[in-house]
Amino acid sequence: MIPTPNNSHSSLQTNLSDAYILDSNVLIAAWHDLYPKDLFPGFWKCLEHFMEKQQLLIADKVKQEITGPSELIDWIKQHGYFTSTETPEVAQAFSKMENWVQSNQQFSASAKNGFASAADGWLVAYAYAHQLTLATNEKFDKNVKKRVPIPNLCEQFKVKYCNTTKMLRYLGAKFELNLNCR
Repeated sequence: MIPTPNNSHSSLQTNLSDAYILDSNVLIAAWHDLYPKDLFPGFWKCLEHFMEKQQLLIADKVKQEITGPSELIDWIKQHGYFTSTETPEVAQAFSKMENWVQSNQQFSASAKNGFASAADGWLVAYAYAHQLTLATNEKFDKNVKKRVPIPNLCEQFKVKYCNTTKMLRYLGAKFELNLNCR
């Protein structure tokens, strides 16, 4: 099954049972702002459920990128299904992407240098090599110069991507309110 979500820059479709690889910003933003574990335990149980089924993956480079808070790191260690970006298929895909970034006049020298050392390119390369959908909260920006956004790379290499909310919808997740008010 090849995941193919709709996004504003693509007319691709998705199946509900496809796998996703998570950008660190999905976990970090959820932990801090969007779905804090004390208020939205169902969100985190949902992630755990789909990680157990190996429908949500965390790349080794993303795991390394998340440096805090310690509770999030512990949760990731306990529940994350980790996958290695150190395979020939991923390295080959990353090499294509690196060549495109380096030859692209749109990006600044610092964006090009940062691309080589950041997890983002490896994450897109993994999704490309394994035909997964990449879940990220980044947005496509055709005019960006100072960095290489994940959606821009995904668009260039026809890698499917979506945000957290769309990923949850594609997976068929539903959350119900439990009022335990005092």
